[in-house]
Formats: sequence, structure tokens, C-alpha cells
Amino acid sequence: MKVLVTAFDPFGGENINPSYEVLKRLKDNIEGAEIIKLQVPTVFYLSVEKVIEKIKEVNPNVVLSIGQAGGRYDISVERIAINIDDARIPDNINQQPIDTPIDPEGNAAYFATIPIKAIVEGIRKENIPASVSNSAGTYVCNHLMYGILNYIHKNNLNIKAGFIHIPYVPAQVVNKPNTPSMSLEDMVKAIEIAIGVIVKNSMDTTDKIENINKSATKKIFAYGTLMSGFENFNKYLKDKAIEIKKGYTYGSLYHLLNYNCPALVDGKDRVWGEIITFCDDGQTLNEIDNMEMYFENGGEPAYLREKREVLYEDGSKELADVYIYQKNIKDKPCIYVGSGDWKSFIKR
Repeated sequence: MKVLVTAFDPFGGENINPSYEVLKRLKDNIEGAEIIKLQVPTVFYLSVEKVIEKIKEVNPNVVLSIGQAGGRYDISVERIAINIDDARIPDNINQQPIDTPIDPEGNAAYFATIPIKAIVEGIRKENIPASVSNSAGTYVCNHLMYGILNYIHKNNLNIKAGFIHIPYVPAQVVNKPNTPSMSLEDMVKAIEIAIGVIVKNSMDTTDKIENINKSATKKIFAYGTLMSGFENFNKYLKDKAIEIKKGYTYGSLYHLLNYNCPALVDGKDRVWGEIITFCDDGQTLNEIDNMEMYFENGGEPAYLREKREVLYEDGSKELADVYIYQKNIKDKPCIYVGSGDWKSFIKR
């Protein structure tokens, strides 16, 4: 397992950035995970670019970013990143965006995908102050957190990501009366605890996948509203999903204008979606069948479930349940989705 940990260079007139001081002191292996360290510039956009380059290079399982939050007294585990830059001060190349979307086509916000409350609990057990924070600000820290989660989301990557803010170190507050700080030793310990919790949480998920009776699991290929983040995934699969991986099958994909959803018919295009492994309770597939078959309120089924070959990005193959559109697509107001990627199409 690989954990990419990032930290910033000094900014705002400071001589040091405690996040980078912590990064340099982290162990190279925590709970069996390889720790990959990366310093990024306190610069809008370039910080995100540097992390994306590293993600492509090392293919981590987790990306954890650390940043300085002067004035905070504890280890702050961020819950959410929002799609806005509103800089109080310029960054390190004198950029100062005000009320500017980070990605004009991106989601309004993303939640961290690391176990934030378990991290806080683990740190507090070692008598180090910690809390969940509901605002990562609107400076480069929030920008980086949003940028990483946005990249992961748009590319359907199986990577966990989050952000932790840390206070000043004592040397930074000598001339800042009544400003809280924390020892570097405690902050290093807290971040290593956080990484350990993330690693253990990920390993527990892997064990869960390996230990569940295979007869009780099913695989479904979702190319529309059953994909993660959409309404029908939340309704039918969110609480049962064990693993979600990007993949594809072959066919032709159309967007049904009257229903704002996709239809897969026979064809030779690559159609992209998610291969979802989920725990079958004996009812889930039947519930999805009923939803897919009769959502057009017609007498004839709209979609029927078939076993089809699906392929992962690495080329490996297996069979999964796929819902195939049964009606004559030529009779329907529709748009051909030549890319085979309905998630990207619907966001345009």
C-alpha cells in the first residue's frame, strides 16, 4: 500500500511551514504502508498540478495533504472542500483570486474520503487535541484538497484523499501574543497516527472483500444512474457496495432525452462505467430489475439484466450483470454518446 503525503512550503512571510517540517520527520513506513513525501508550492493551480503528476507517477492508494492553519489550537481533520478561491493574501507567486471557482465545471464541493472521525479519535487517545473541521478555508489548502478530490472523481480513481490542518509551532508565535501553537513532536505523532488509522481502515475494507462468502456477492456494471454519486446508486447500492472500479464493456450508448438517462444497446464501442461488487441480500437485484424494467411506465420492459463480459482498465475480464435497453432506440428522442462515457456527457 502507498500513501502519498503532501505539505506546503512557507508562505505569508513565515520562515518555515510546520506542515513541511512534519513531512520531513514522518517515518518511511507506517503500519506496513510505504510513505511517499512531496512538498508542493503554496500556489494556486500549480500545487494541484504537482500532486496530480505525482499521483500518475506512483499510483498511491491514499493522498493525505497537510497544511498550516495559524491560529488554530488543534489538529483539524477537514471534512469538506468547496469549489471557490477567495484569497485573503496573495500566494507565493502573487496570485490572489477572489470569489473564483476552482473548476467552473466541477461539483460544488467534495467530502474527504478518509475516516475523519476515526482519525480524530485515534489522535485524542494520545492526549493530543484534535477535531473535525467543517471549513478548510478558501486559500491554497482548500484549493489543493478540492483539486485532488476533483481529479480523483473525474477520473474514477480508487484513491482515498483528505486534508489535515496543523497549528503553528512555538517558534512561529514568539511575536504573536495569545496565538496557540503545538510542539513539532506532537504534530508528527498526530499525523503518523492519522496515517495508521487510514491504512488500517483500508486494510479492514480489503479483508472484508476477501472474507465475505463469494456466493453472497454480485457484480454489476453500472453505466448510468447506478454509478456512484447518482441517485439510484444511493438508493440501491451505497450501503451494500464493497468495491467500485472503473471498467468498460462493448455496445453503443445513447442518452434518452425524455428521461435524462442512458441506454446501452448492442454495438462495438467501448462503453465506460463502474464495475461494482456488492453484498447481495437476495432483494437488491430484484429491486433494481423492477426499477429498470418499468421506469418508462410502459407494458414492455425497458431494460433487462444480462450477464456480459466486462473489462477493467488493466485488461482483466470477468462477467457482470449489465442492463441492456430493450426498445428500438431509433424510435426514441436520443443523442448518440460517441465517447461511451455518460458521466462525462451529462456534465457538459
